[in-house]
Amino acid sequence: MIDGKLLDKLAIIGSHVREDPRPFGGLQLVLCGDFLQLPPVTRNNHDPVFAFESQVWPFVIERMISLTTVCVPRPLSARPSSSGFPC
Repeated sequence: MIDGKLLDKLAIIGSHVREDPRPFGGLQLVLCGDFLQLPPVTRNNHDPVFAFESQVWPFVIERMISLTTVCVPRPLSARPSSSGFPC
């Protein structure tokens, strides 16, 4: 996972490169993943900072979607024919 400190640095770099004061220079971000599953990798045993703990997160993430249902796909032969959902 991406470290929150790195996410903050990338936001600043994007602003400078695009000459736009908004985080990431105004670029739209689409981030996906389980942001709490694994801690970010750090060097020299520094305490990890999760991406959602970064300073820029509340300013660039407008919508979060939490998936709460575990869905394990079944083989095609085991799926009901009327179901449009693969679980």
